[in-house]
Amino acid sequence: MRYLINVGDTVQLKSGGPEMHVLSVGVFNGVPAVWCEWLEDGLRRKTGTFNLDLLQRVDTESGRESP
Repeated sequence: MRYLINVGDTVQLKSGGPEMHVLSVGVFNGVPAVWCEWLEDGLRRKTGTFNLDLLQRVDTESGRESP
């Protein structure tokens, strides 16, 4: 299955929050999911799994969301 978000992309929750780096894309409990990592307070590495529909790609050069 192909997704609009791929490993290596920079993403952000549609509701806002930190920019995150995509580690993996797949299915979790039957739902398309994205495994991400980001820095909290610029120091601590955090990871999380998010429903694909909750994320948008971010153009890292302009800092704006990508279609």
